[in-house]
Amino acid sequence: MGYPISDEVDAPDGQGKCSYFEGGAICWTAEGGTYVRERKRQNPKPQTPKAPTNNYLTVFYNGYTADGLLTIRNLQTKKTQQQVVYNGKTVFKLSINGGNYELLRDKCPPKSDCFPIYERLQSVSLKKGENKTVQVRERID
Repeated sequence: MGYPISDEVDAPDGQGKCSYFEGGAICWTAEGGTYVRERKRQNPKPQTPKAPTNNYLTVFYNGYTADGLLTIRNLQTKKTQQQVVYNGKTVFKLSINGGNYELLRDKCPPKSDCFPIYERLQSVSLKKGENKTVQVRERID
């Protein structure tokens, strides 16, 4: 029945008294004695799984990148996205449609005023609805 949610009150039909609880009521009348009125429980609607709205690319990288950022560029749209690498890991939220991407790092020296000098670290292809994890190795030229 759960916790009480009211004091004892007059019954809805005017005959007797009821105390209401989370799951129903306990009522009594002088003629009929005590009885329980349970609240009808509705069956919860089944949850329909939501279709994914993005692809996720998890990148593990422990190499150098200016400002601790990695950049990903969609090769079709040329749009870019940057994420901070924290403890050697970052996650990019990409288009659900997938696509071909290149993972880039800025190799400007620390605390310099140079414009970004992007270096391609790895190419990545994602299918529609696909999530992927990659380990990127430091490039040695």
